[in-house]
Amino acid sequence: MVHEEGGQRSRPGRGHGGDSRTPRPSPTALTPAEITALHLPWRSRGKAFRTGPRPRGGRPDGPHHRRLLEGRLGHPAPDKAKRSSPTASPTSATGGAAGLTLRTAGDLGKILADGKGRTLYLFEADTSAKSTCDGACAGVWPPSTTQGAPKAGPGVDASKLSTTTRDDGKKQVVYNGHPLYSYKGDGAAGDTNGQGLDQFGAKWYVLDASGKKIDKERTD
Repeated sequence: MVHEEGGQRSRPGRGHGGDSRTPRPSPTALTPAEITALHLPWRSRGKAFRTGPRPRGGRPDGPHHRRLLEGRLGHPAPDKAKRSSPTASPTSATGGAAGLTLRTAGDLGKILADGKGRTLYLFEADTSAKSTCDGACAGVWPPSTTQGAPKAGPGVDASKLSTTTRDDGKKQVVYNGHPLYSYKGDGAAGDTNGQGLDQFGAKWYVLDASGKKIDKERTD
């Protein structure tokens, strides 16, 4: 309806601002349960958020659904692609069984070596499968240890393989009744710098495939 006032027309509802339409309500605040539900798949949200019919316009995480969420939140809805996913707990590494093999070492012929190619030695002070090399001796001549039954590689007699328990509880590899050691002075796989050395009360020798010492001087 138009009213004539002083020769001017006026419309109801017009104020100083020229428009007295009812302002749009501010976005409805979400409850904590609804906020939590926004981060869940549609089927898992339950009654915490699904108060009305499933939104039209495609999948529940589609553009239409996101616009509805933004209207209620008052800010952009959480992006599904950016949600943090649980990380797998690191698994601890475990050592496996020691492997023994044969390799050629110049005039010494085929000698016993570990799985990394390091030369193995026997200690003549060991008169049984029980090691007598401890302390400083074990620092120079590290025992060849294993966390499982040692494995025989090509040319190695598996029936001659066994282990002995050292004083520190570690299992040392034994071949043909001889506890086995490597030598700190061997800088690379295949080195035989410990051959024939007399240290810590007895001599050290490499072994052949039968598990016997090779009593021969090494040649470079």
